[in-house]
Amino acid sequence: MPILGASTSGVSKYNDAISEDDFCVACVEGCRAAGTMTLRGDTFFYTVGDNPALRSIEKAGGWGIPIFKPRAQDSLKALIERAEKVGCPAVGVDLDGCGSSNFARAGKPVYKKTIADMRELVGFTDLPFIFKGIMDADDAEACVEAGAAVVAVSNHGGRVLDGTPGVAETLPSIVERLGGRAAITADGGVRTGYDVLKLLALGATAVLIGRDVIRAAIGGGPKGVELQMARLGSVLKKGMLMTGCPDLASIDRDILA
Repeated sequence: MPILGASTSGVSKYNDAISEDDFCVACVEGCRAAGTMTLRGDTFFYTVGDNPALRSIEKAGGWGIPIFKPRAQDSLKALIERAEKVGCPAVGVDLDGCGSSNFARAGKPVYKKTIADMRELVGFTDLPFIFKGIMDADDAEACVEAGAAVVAVSNHGGRVLDGTPGVAETLPSIVERLGGRAAITADGGVRTGYDVLKLLALGATAVLIGRDVIRAAIGGGPKGVELQMARLGSVLKKGMLMTGCPDLASIDRDILA
């Protein structure tokens, strides 16, 4: 199933409806029950020793992928080491998190990473590495040069900078530039399985769902997330049927004409 949960976090600080640990567990277990996996995010009150995302993944036997904010290199290495011990299948860094206002208010520095910094992190682990928050073909190229296995195209749902282009606008140029040298995920404003189909047609390997998974986790826990992801998969299958795509490999830009 080419639909995964996005790397959301910090829900417990916005309302008292759910604890952070319960939120993370709902995302991890709900996605697993739906036959897929979720990424897990990072926020200012997560630490190496007290990390709800990594705890939830560890509880699930390594079923999840942590995406860390661009903290100091030593801090990231400590988090990556813990992710390895937990059994995570991959790790990543949310590069555009260097502008995080939450981290800034908490007095916890995040950094703009250079290609040398990125190479250092990739070389630090044997796990496949994901660089997230990419909206430009040149930046995507830099990620591949640094050794990325996955480039995650994302504008954070368009809620970070006013006037940011949509992911569907920038995705084709990134796909063309990378030419299959890395897997590509896409997210931002995806609400239905038909939206997923469109992004797959534009060249995404997989599509990440954020906001709707948050709502499902708060409203229904793991079962809510499972139902949400299953619904997305069902509608994707319907869209594939209606556009003559018997399998994922058959989805291409021709169906958008």
